[in-house]
Amino acid sequence: MSTTRRSAKNIRVAELVANPDNVRDTLGDVTDLARSIKENGILNPLLVTEDPAYHGWLLLAGHRRLRASQLAGLLTVTCFIHHNIGDDVDEQTVLMLVENVQRKNLTPVEKAKAYGRLRDRGMTMAQIARRTGIHISTISTHLALLDLDATTLDDVDDGKITTAEAIAVVREQRRLERRREVAPDRGRPVVFEPAHLTREHPLAAAVQQLCGHTTRPKIGGNAGRGIGCGQCWEQAIREDERLKSRGVA
Repeated sequence: MSTTRRSAKNIRVAELVANPDNVRDTLGDVTDLARSIKENGILNPLLVTEDPAYHGWLLLAGHRRLRASQLAGLLTVTCFIHHNIGDDVDEQTVLMLVENVQRKNLTPVEKAKAYGRLRDRGMTMAQIARRTGIHISTISTHLALLDLDATTLDDVDDGKITTAEAIAVVREQRRLERRREVAPDRGRPVVFEPAHLTREHPLAAAVQQLCGHTTRPKIGGNAGRGIGCGQCWEQAIREDERLKSRGVA
């Protein structure tokens, strides 16, 4: 990440402009935050840069704090200023991403979209990793989500589908494409189909009893409470087929 001049000052709320490329999709309810700010002030300064287009200050991080400050009736807020990056969209995105990731404020989908924005602007995963300080495997995992269709992405964001389940679908699709010796078509989103290996599956109980692996991702069941790992599902299915072929089941 390039070195920029930094300073701090109190800035009028009216001079702050929300960033149209904010990496957060939604701000959520800021009522409690506004009440806290009114009582205690802003404990974490906002991050801004000069905004040549609006002749004001462009917000990089702290959109919720700004909204809450407006609700609390504050006239000025303390800001950290990153100077001379008003025209550097890549640098702005990196700073927004890093600040929110460090504060653990972003959903997996929001992170994926932010990484994707940098990738679309020509940055490789290695470059994104170097500039953000985030491990390349983490970036790769989140970028895989962008292969999903919009509806599935919404379901991941809403918690209806776990991130692990969604990424597993993408990786399986990529594996099938490699086996067919067909290059993955990034223009065609992967559609998440309803789970087949659920707790209603006739082998679910057997798999759950069989699987004692604690470090492997679990498949099936409700979000966050899988039934068993892929290997144990495969073992149970093969055993069931073997018994059926012998007329035992």
